[in-house]
Amino acid sequence: MFTQIGKRMLLWVLTLVIIPLGTVSLITYYQTRQTLIEQIYTTLNVTADSFKKQLDLFIKSKENRAREIAVYKFLRDTLSDLDQQEGKSDRFTELNQYLEKEKIPLDPDIYDILIFNKEGKLVSSSHDISKSIKGTYKYFLNGKEGLAFQSIESIDGERLFSYSCPIKDKNTGDFLGVATVSFIASAIDTILTDEIKRLWGAHMYLSDLSEKGMIFIVDRNKTIIASSSKFFLGKMLDVEPVNRAFGSKLESIGEFTGILGKDRLGASLYLEKLGWVVIASVSKKEALSPVLKIVHIGFLRIGIGMVAVMILAIIIAQRIARPILHVANTAERITEGHWDERVVVKYKKGEIAQLARAFNEMVETLQKSFRALRHSERLKENIIATIPSALIVLNRAFKVTSVNKGFCEMFDITIHEVVGKPVDDVLNEIGISKEGRNAISHGDCFSDLECECQSPKMGQMVLKLSMTDMQDVEEVVLVIDNIKELK
Repeated sequence: MFTQIGKRMLLWVLTLVIIPLGTVSLITYYQTRQTLIEQIYTTLNVTADSFKKQLDLFIKSKENRAREIAVYKFLRDTLSDLDQQEGKSDRFTELNQYLEKEKIPLDPDIYDILIFNKEGKLVSSSHDISKSIKGTYKYFLNGKEGLAFQSIESIDGERLFSYSCPIKDKNTGDFLGVATVSFIASAIDTILTDEIKRLWGAHMYLSDLSEKGMIFIVDRNKTIIASSSKFFLGKMLDVEPVNRAFGSKLESIGEFTGILGKDRLGASLYLEKLGWVVIASVSKKEALSPVLKIVHIGFLRIGIGMVAVMILAIIIAQRIARPILHVANTAERITEGHWDERVVVKYKKGEIAQLARAFNEMVETLQKSFRALRHSERLKENIIATIPSALIVLNRAFKVTSVNKGFCEMFDITIHEVVGKPVDDVLNEIGISKEGRNAISHGDCFSDLECECQSPKMGQMVLKLSMTDMQDVEEVVLVIDNIKELK
């Protein structure tokens, strides 16, 4: 059981140490957490912006590559000849060989080159032309109007994006056909992955997440068409940062629930030229794990420190309370009559030692006072017992508390017959006149008051009454003398 001192000390420790320390720790945690989130948003935004620049350069290079292929003299001459000598198979074969040997090796990202004549017929392909015919007419229609970009789509199990350019006669400017160059889209995924490692690796708080961070490219249908993780390709990403980017055509940051149902922090950027949205994101739980780890360690240490402080406070309180309890227990035993009990003083200095010595001195003084009081009481009792006059001791309620031997002999009565009774009843029983009883009932001090007494046992008597003052005393004494013989 805790002592009152222990409880108070624990309360003070809780009020002055634990609660303020816990409050400061929580405030520090939330401020650090918010600062880290802002830094992560900044890094994600920088990542998205950096990728946008890399992607612009990459797409621009592919656009230039498509333009270069569309203006090659051999290609224009071949289409012009095919237009004049329609269906000449050796020219088709020659064109295919030219594309495979001379043009595709120019860029490792080229997957296929499609050549359409001016009627929109596919006349050459670096791949099997029968496989390339399906769904390719849209390339001709787009490229006929000018340079056209075709977003990433899956063709024959391969993710591709394309540029279509019109082929025109150099001299006359007549439209000869369309050249469509299809590029492998996985090159964009590689750029995404490399950008995460390059930018996030430079930040200590994100370096561990470079393998888990995600950059997505979302088309107008909010479908992921490129990603640093192949697992997410083709999935819908209908989240708030993407919607804001499409709606405002500006960059956006925020928290969202990812495809896997987990909270993520993300920054999105709208690519106006391509109609795409780039979103760089990271798992909120994993991004904040360093702070949580530090907080958990910090709170563990604080908790251990709090427990240690509480234990120390209990020990100190017990050491302080033990001698005080010893004094209190000694005082209780003294009140039970063990006047020889004393507090043992173990220390010569200090407030507790001073208290113990003062307590022992007080007990010594009280013991001497009680001895003197008991001596005085016995002396009073002896005086009362031996005095020849009859004495009645009354309390302030005018009840008899004691009588002496002279009273018992004078009225032939025992102590037990009168103690505790109202004095008026006792005086009436022994036959004192009404005049005497009235004088006593007023409680005033008087002396030598004579009155008659017609005692049933002692007969006719003449009494002289004297009574002490009742002010500032608990008991008064009524003195009765029989002066009949004297009279």
